[in-house]
Amino acid sequence: MSEPVMIVGMRADSEFCTVGTKHDYFCANCGARVMLAATTQRLLKGHAGAQIVCTACMASILPHLPEGTQGELAASPEEIAREISGAIRNPYRTRN
Repeated sequence: MSEPVMIVGMRADSEFCTVGTKHDYFCANCGARVMLAATTQRLLKGHAGAQIVCTACMASILPHLPEGTQGELAASPEEIAREISGAIRNPYRTRN
């Protein structure tokens, strides 16, 4: 049996996002709308059935995870840095 997968995303009302971000996800824990960057969307495609959680909920879940729980980045540090360097003001904030 494989370990459950949790994918962490920023809340959709965050001030900034990256180009290609989608705001169509919800936190499995609190129900808040969550946005996922393009690299994280690719990771999600590879983990069907993964739970998406917002950063606030993950902060409260993290201390309760079993010791030795492993995490992984959605992409290489270089790809993530390129994605972040192109951050824009979050258009979701102005339309909602």
